[in-house]
Amino acid sequence: MNEGNSLNNNEKQVSNCFNERKFIMLKIILLLFLFLFRQIIFNNKQNIEKLTYKSLNINKYKKTIKLTEGGFLEVFENNDKTNQIETKHGKIYKSEILYLSIPGGAYEYVSKREGPPIAKKFFSFGYSSAVLIYSVYPHSYPACYEQGLQAIKILSSKFKKIILIGFSAGGHLAGLLGTTKRNKIYNVIGMVLCYPVISFYQKFHKKSRNYFFGNKVKNNKKNQKLFSIEYRVNSDTVPTFIWTVKKDKIVPYENTLYMIEKLKKYKILFESKIYEEGRHGIALADRSSIYKRNKEYYNKEIAKWPILASNFFEKLIKNK
Repeated sequence: MNEGNSLNNNEKQVSNCFNERKFIMLKIILLLFLFLFRQIIFNNKQNIEKLTYKSLNINKYKKTIKLTEGGFLEVFENNDKTNQIETKHGKIYKSEILYLSIPGGAYEYVSKREGPPIAKKFFSFGYSSAVLIYSVYPHSYPACYEQGLQAIKILSSKFKKIILIGFSAGGHLAGLLGTTKRNKIYNVIGMVLCYPVISFYQKFHKKSRNYFFGNKVKNNKKNQKLFSIEYRVNSDTVPTFIWTVKKDKIVPYENTLYMIEKLKKYKILFESKIYEEGRHGIALADRSSIYKRNKEYYNKEIAKWPILASNFFEKLIKNK
């Protein structure tokens, strides 16, 4: 009898030990499952966010407006009435703020990579957006400048605040508009200058300067200074977000330094970023910006500039 009880007790101990191990294993499996489930949800959320931007079709919101001398304006009005910004004077919908993209192209052509993709990006943030398609060579100054003013006047009748985004030579055109007296540029409250052509006088981009002047304006020292943005900055210049890449082989990064120096001198609110790596024409710097399979157009750090720029101006709007 004692021997039987001893065997039963041993069996019970083995059974309890087995059940305990089984419970621990089930617990581990459950924890692993929960961890994997959480990762799947997190990754799906990230993929959905990426998909929202990549698959966003803003063409259904597009309205094309003809400008003088063959230029035109593509407007993407955002109808979202959920995103608001609290200001000192009340609320403003993000969709009432418009980012106007002015692509580069050395005044020889208008870059497609710095137009609709930029408008799409800022539209995805909840803002309205637009692209200025301006006249280029053989057209020259003042056609592009007048088209810029015309576009701003049209947009100011619809949108409360306008922010210019200029790339390369488009940065020069944005700079011309952004250094115009405030009472002449309607609702423009700021500009974003991306690897911009600033100077026609020192360390300049020869092609941009030549095509800008064309055959109408004399390419002499007087006009080179007159149309250099660093010599146009004054107390009426709008707040500026400016960035470039140090290894730019087309537009010397010193152009950005000239602008920063003058913004400081006139105490204009600004934020600047000078990236060590990268190249000219990098645009959004995300995977959608890769040009001819060249991975030099992709840079995770530079790709943050749209959100940095929008945060800069959102803070500005909140405090005004």
